[in-house]
Amino acid sequence: MKKYTNIYALVGVIMLFFTSCSTDRVEAPIDDTNSQYTTITFGALLNDLANRSMQKGHFAQVPTCSDAEPAVALIEFSYGGEDYSTTVAILKDGSGYFTDYSNDLKVPVPSDGSTMVTVTSFMVYDGNTSVASDAFYSAEFGNLIWIAPKGDDAQFDGYVEDALPAQFEVFPGTKPYFDIEVLCFDRRVVNEYGYVFFDIVPKTIYPLCLFVNYCNADARHWVADYSIDLYFGTNANGIQLYSNSNPNAMATTGMNGGEFSADPLCLVIPGPPANLGNDDPYLYLVIYPQDWTDSYGDIDNTPVPVQLSWNMVNALLNDDGTTNEYLHLLVGECEDALDGDGTIPGGGGGGGDTCATNPTGSTCDPDNDNLTNAEEAALGTDPNDADTDNDGVNDNLDQCALDGRAEGQVALAGQLGCWTDPVVGCNPTDCDLTTTAGGLCYNTSIDLADSSIIYKVTENKSFDLRGDKGALEPNVLFANANVMLDGSNLNVTLNTPQDFDKIKGYKVKIWPSDDSGNRIVDCFHALCDNGIEFPEGNQTAISLTFSTYEYKYPIYITVEAVVCEDIPGP
Repeated sequence: MKKYTNIYALVGVIMLFFTSCSTDRVEAPIDDTNSQYTTITFGALLNDLANRSMQKGHFAQVPTCSDAEPAVALIEFSYGGEDYSTTVAILKDGSGYFTDYSNDLKVPVPSDGSTMVTVTSFMVYDGNTSVASDAFYSAEFGNLIWIAPKGDDAQFDGYVEDALPAQFEVFPGTKPYFDIEVLCFDRRVVNEYGYVFFDIVPKTIYPLCLFVNYCNADARHWVADYSIDLYFGTNANGIQLYSNSNPNAMATTGMNGGEFSADPLCLVIPGPPANLGNDDPYLYLVIYPQDWTDSYGDIDNTPVPVQLSWNMVNALLNDDGTTNEYLHLLVGECEDALDGDGTIPGGGGGGGDTCATNPTGSTCDPDNDNLTNAEEAALGTDPNDADTDNDGVNDNLDQCALDGRAEGQVALAGQLGCWTDPVVGCNPTDCDLTTTAGGLCYNTSIDLADSSIIYKVTENKSFDLRGDKGALEPNVLFANANVMLDGSNLNVTLNTPQDFDKIKGYKVKIWPSDDSGNRIVDCFHALCDNGIEFPEGNQTAISLTFSTYEYKYPIYITVEAVVCEDIPGP
């Protein structure tokens, strides 16, 4: 059964007693008898985010969380029109982490006034310069483990209150503590980490993964293409966490094994407010169904709202602490589709009978194989096993989903998940063309664009081997491959029309056919030669004979060769 790795995040709020200041001894600066010094200390509010589903681009500046101990803070700040940068050691006692005293953080303050200090950068490193954990590594300070984000506050709504730069007013005769909010990414819920020092109050951020199907009035289902809006609140007036215009809020669709497919759309969401009931909605999801021309065609694109409660989110989190299920939703015209009233049919809008809590519903997909329970019933497959016949091919792709694979059987050509007994008397052989092109030597094949294309041969035939000599000569005939059946043997002859073109290496691979003329996929034979020495004058045609099988037409073949221009000098 397919699992999706949990993307948890811990938000540690470090209370730094911003409003509490202690009187400190003041010293008059040498050049100004009307000024005093005030020593400032910086702390942080730590937000430990989830890295694998956090898809907003401006979070690229945030390092990965680790369990390393903080060792040093690198702080950039300014006051009085001058910029400053300093490093401060981080200490620890029974109460937590705290910054060491630093003369660099003694700020001159007028006796009868104040000084504005602007913090422009705040980073904490672990001091371990022996191992580089990621791109944030510093040879001087070690690995970056926390950082205060820079940018528009709106970019970090829901994550920090204030992004840098931040301004603080310093008064004479005080020793103030200033809060700095910092971020780090983590892959799942981890132990509480304090940035710098003081008390930690944990709060958790969770993953929410969606999978949406479209269904028509006849209850036929397709994988859906869609985008979403997500708000922290009960309507579109809440804090917007994701916008449907952002690629990170759009489904990723494509083809898989010849079938239309989509990946679950995974988001990062906060937990519910403390004063809200677990059945009360606190997230407002809006689904924007999209047309899919090659799949289900043009559909009604009316946005569909859904309210989500904590019980609905929590039901998706597995007890193993590392994986979560996705929320399976239906849009469209069938009976079980969302009707736009904000609730999930059967779910009451409050985490009741959804697929997460009752996976036996006809539209549910408990084994995550992109087949609903209703579709599995029609096929006779197991709705709780993505690969019913245990042949390594999931039910939604398996063209023989109930047959399984007996020991020793081989794949049946053109039918994924179907198996047959191996061909009697066939001992497959293969080899590699290791001769490389370059200079006056060129790669050639039957198909100039793709040398791996397998050609069906129904009668004696000659193939051109063509190569690319660049923009002026992109399609040049270098050699021929003549295929001829001689009784049950197959002969392939390679030659070059021009005397100065000579074959340096080749690979010829053939497959026989069964009684229906289909290629026997697991019965193949190949002949190769590499680093052929050029003779003086014309190169004799290279004759190859395949006699390891009772060959008959049709046969299947690929040919590739490296041909060099052996042009004598003047």
